[in-house]
Amino acid sequence: LMMSVIVDREKPQITYDFAKDISNARTEPFVPPVHPDKPYGVVPLENTLRPMPGHGIESRNGDFGANSAPGSGDGTVSKIPDDIVAPDVHYPHQYEQEIRTLQYRDWQLAVETEERLGEHGVGGTLNRSTGAGSSVPTEKGLWIDTEKDLERLVRRINNPAENIREIAVDLEAHSHRTFGGITCLMQLSLRRKSGGSSLAGGSSSTIETASDFLIDAIALRKVMNHHLAAIFANPDIVKVMHGADSDIPWLQRDFGIYVVNLF
Repeated sequence: LMMSVIVDREKPQITYDFAKDISNARTEPFVPPVHPDKPYGVVPLENTLRPMPGHGIESRNGDFGANSAPGSGDGTVSKIPDDIVAPDVHYPHQYEQEIRTLQYRDWQLAVETEERLGEHGVGGTLNRSTGAGSSVPTEKGLWIDTEKDLERLVRRINNPAENIREIAVDLEAHSHRTFGGITCLMQLSLRRKSGGSSLAGGSSSTIETASDFLIDAIALRKVMNHHLAAIFANPDIVKVMHGADSDIPWLQRDFGIYVVNLF
């Protein structure tokens, strides 16, 4: 029964009208859907959003296909086949220079005092006790699936009075009935304020008071870049992520969001 419901359900890229924005072509270069203003950019967008020769498949040791032609006699072995299906040009990483020249903020490198850390970390972040000896968290994330609510969250993060200097982010994606995959959910958390309740969630929480948020990345796919690109590119806000080797390309591919200052 469950599978029949899934099979009969319309594809989300059709429901939310972004199918035309997805390209599965192997011979066409990926064009980054970067924010038109390139927020916090060091290099202007017009200097980075231009195609470069080559397929762009590289490793830390250099181009996979460089100096490895059969019979070249240089002793190297090609890491990609000669008949690879790939575009003849590629677009560079839109924030490469911003990441390479990033200067970590002094507060990032400072060691917190024991008094400020307290028993459960700054703001009680590590306190997961329910008061009955259980370590199961009771705080509920706030669901965001409208642009209006996303705007409220962005205003809070950008509000100087909030002094938000780090956000924790995790993504969930699926590849059911899609070639490249679709990012479905963004989990975003803010540090709890010092002196506040460590379990301040629940039905009384609002976007202005909650700490954890679940953002519907399918319903809001078309506006994620507009509202979140600047936050993720802001070098004064640390993005805390775990095992982000998939999350980073998902952000770039689906939303044109680039992460500067990643922990």
